[in-house]
Amino acid sequence: MVNAASGLIPPRFVSLLVRTHALQPDAKLLPLGMVVRIERQVSAAHPGHLVVQSGHAVTGWLERLLFPRLQTIFPLGGEAQPLVMTVSWQLGWAQIGMLEWSMMLLLSLLVLGLIVVAVYSYGRFNQNRAARESCFTRPTMTA
Repeated sequence: MVNAASGLIPPRFVSLLVRTHALQPDAKLLPLGMVVRIERQVSAAHPGHLVVQSGHAVTGWLERLLFPRLQTIFPLGGEAQPLVMTVSWQLGWAQIGMLEWSMMLLLSLLVLGLIVVAVYSYGRFNQNRAARESCFTRPTMTA
């Protein structure tokens, strides 16, 4: 036991309780595919323990293959309690609106029309060339 007269004071520990649900964004307000994670980082080499996770990233393999995944990492806190906030957003079909779909359809039809016109023009060119060449050829005489 340590007494105050000797001048040795035992170390005191203080704990802090933070309500994390007040800090995290509402999952309904996040776009589809976005996940916000706050982790306690032990060291740079070791990922930390999950403190808060908000959002949902339900995507298929085709969306992960075709669309990019955006991610950013923010260091939070200090040296005593290092926290890392990771915001990742897997883009997918849900981010493509009606305007984009209609523009892709219009451009696809335009390219298809150009291909049909090019094939038709090439066919007509070959027919005209064949007719022109058959006009200038003389029949060979055999004796």
